Amino acid sequence: MDFRAAGHVLVHGASGSGKTELLRTTAVAASVGDAYAERGVAPYVYAIDCAGGGLAGLTAVPTVAAVVPDAQAGRVLRLIRLLGRTVSERGQAVAARGGADLDDLARRHGITLLLVTHDIMLTR
Repeated sequence: MDFRAAGHVLVHGASGSGKTELLRTTAVAASVGDAYAERGVAPYVYAIDCAGGGLAGLTAVPTVAAVVPDAQAGRVLRLIRLLGRTVSERGQAVAARGGADLDDLARRHGITLLLVTHDIMLTR
């Protein structure tokens, strides 16, 4: 997947359709593949796992900063706050440095990109 072209991606499907597997595969591919070869730095990966621990195995990937289960509400809230601050700081950095967007800022100034996954199981 070309993350620069995709921007934001929503994965939707019924239980058992492979959503969690797709999220795991995407996180690993972005971290160890050549998706960011031109930049030389893989993105930091953050995951919120609300689907029974399916993303827990990502903790073994070196670029995964956190996999937070939904049962740890305090950690989920801290992660969401961290991501909010990061987005705000990076927006200010783009404006201050005259960049076109975060990809431009990452390319010219070595800012590491973020990949955020949120796996959720919906029940009726």
